[in-house]
Amino acid sequence: MKMRSAHRVALTFLVLAMSATVQAQTVATPSNRLAWTEVGQTVAQASSATYNSFLDTATTGVAVAGVTCAAGTPATDAACSSNLPVLTLGLHSLTLTQVISGAESAKSAAVTFTFVVVVQPTALRIAKAFAFFRGGVLASRGRQALGKYQIRPVR
Repeated sequence: MKMRSAHRVALTFLVLAMSATVQAQTVATPSNRLAWTEVGQTVAQASSATYNSFLDTATTGVAVAGVTCAAGTPATDAACSSNLPVLTLGLHSLTLTQVISGAESAKSAAVTFTFVVVVQPTALRIAKAFAFFRGGVLASRGRQALGKYQIRPVR
């Protein structure tokens, strides 16, 4: 009985430890935008500022392009977004600063994401089955019947 309880405790601990290390993975594509909130700033204030992004371990910020701001929720905040910086495929971490009249804010909390490029399939068509069959050759004569076709092993 004590052994069964010990196994339950060990299993519970293992499940809790594993679930603590699992994180939801955020995926970004070229069509995504970076979005943030400027708390307590009007749209005019947030729009007149410039922003720097710090990618991965960069210590020098890069000017953020394509920034647009609109009224946020609550209306005393500005909701801003911009194009993503130029990225390579893979895992990245990005922070942001705001610059007004030469004064730069502290870096924001980092957002971590995996950048992927998803390519749209082209030349979609119906192809003959034997063109993609790797286990054998589709033929009219062979060893195994498959409906009106027969499959024979490739030699």
